Amino acid sequence: MKNLPAPRSVFVFLDEHENIIEDGHFALHRKPMRSWQNMPADRHSQGCGLSYADGHAARKGWRWPKKLGDLEYNRPIVNDQDLRDLLDLQETIPQ
Repeated sequence: MKNLPAPRSVFVFLDEHENIIEDGHFALHRKPMRSWQNMPADRHSQGCGLSYADGHAARKGWRWPKKLGDLEYNRPIVNDQDLRDLLDLQETIPQ
């Protein structure tokens, strides 16, 4: 792998959106895909909790609300703010 982010920046678990919790894991497309495979939650003041590979946890605030219908997958990005949110998470995936 050519790009290995530091463990402090690699998320391991996150709070998944309540409308798509059906299989026990969160899936995220790698770059350059520009859609949400699964959607993170935004029920904590438009944010969610993430745990990281180094053992710490933190709240991630989203620039754009994460709203979707029941069992809605591969949702395209809505606007530039939503794209930035997606890119923030994609940056933590080793390439």
